[in-house]
Amino acid sequence: MAQFLVTVALASVLLAQDTSNKDVEPRHGKELVKWCANYPNNPQTSLCDLYVGSSQELLEKDGDFFGKRACPPAGISRKQIVDASLGWLRQDAARQELGAKDIVAGALAERYPCK
Repeated sequence: MAQFLVTVALASVLLAQDTSNKDVEPRHGKELVKWCANYPNNPQTSLCDLYVGSSQELLEKDGDFFGKRACPPAGISRKQIVDASLGWLRQDAARQELGAKDIVAGALAERYPCK
């Protein structure tokens, strides 16, 4: 429970950034690819875990994240979420300009739609 609260607190700080200005939101798709490449054997895995993990936890808790709804299966691994996010990002080069949290939410909503 304590770990969850710490993750939510960190996520809240990071996700509260104003995404209307790209200069304020440096956590875009290009960085997410760099952080999550070769997951989990990457020196920047902790950054990948922070964004992907907090997005996953918020989706699991509320089922809605930045207007996206996703219903991933119980027991989905972090690696599966990272793979889904990077795959979704690579489908459209314009998505690299999105914030990392929007990429994770979009990927999960597309891969695991609620029925």
